[in-house]
Amino acid sequence: MDPCWLHVEYDSDRLGASVLLTHEFAVTAWHCISELVDGSTLEIIDGADLELVSASGIRFTARVEEKRGDLGLLRVSVPRTPGSPAPGFPVPVEALDRWIAECRPTLSHAALTGKVAATSLPYKCEDGTEIEALQLDVDQGVGSHKGFSGGPILATGQNGHSNGVMGLLLEEYPDQAILTRAANVLFGATIATAFESFSALDLVQVLGLTSRQLIESNTVSGPTNHEKGDLNGSNNTMEDRLADGEKILLSAREWLRNGLIDPEDYSIYQMRVRDTLIFQKPEGGV
Repeated sequence: MDPCWLHVEYDSDRLGASVLLTHEFAVTAWHCISELVDGSTLEIIDGADLELVSASGIRFTARVEEKRGDLGLLRVSVPRTPGSPAPGFPVPVEALDRWIAECRPTLSHAALTGKVAATSLPYKCEDGTEIEALQLDVDQGVGSHKGFSGGPILATGQNGHSNGVMGLLLEEYPDQAILTRAANVLFGATIATAFESFSALDLVQVLGLTSRQLIESNTVSGPTNHEKGDLNGSNNTMEDRLADGEKILLSAREWLRNGLIDPEDYSIYQMRVRDTLIFQKPEGGV
């Protein structure tokens, strides 16, 4: 099975990397693709295909779904078959945790390793947006980290092997003495931050409606079971069921952030909440 990362390529040029969140979505650093994309339509300017390429060379066509600061969400269709890339499993991050960046621009580049210096540092990206960032110390004094952007920050155990995804790499920090050289410091975003940044990964997109449209489309009346937290209750108004569904997904996002479930589990919760809200009774319950 291929790892969770995919190279981002356009017209055979390698632009950076991405992390597979689910079999339908990958996240990358926006600056890797910004020059190719019309900012208003999110369409590729020249019309050619944006491709995501797995470690073993499997190619997938992708399109740009959303932009949030220096994060870009890509829609892709990765089959659930042996040998295909699998979504990354997010793990909690603590200061001094060891990490590795195994996704390299080319096989001639060294893998990057280091330790986490800060886990939720307020950080202003180059485009002016602010995020809660991971600050990473880098062991290798390579002077430039070009081509690593968008790749996964993998947690490593004592054996040095990767055992989960902390986040994705976004930006390097310039050496303050030699501004043409990068310091041994990188900034990244956690996987939980990526999930929280995009509406396409939230309840509204899963339903295909805005919350207001969903509430206004309500045709159910009568007493509710909202106080009981019963999402399946046949007497719930749509507004009550929406509120309960959002509570479930808030809990699921917290589990995702803490590494208790993986992105595929989270997407299953989304689908079950959708089915419950629309059809009342999902298979297997929520």
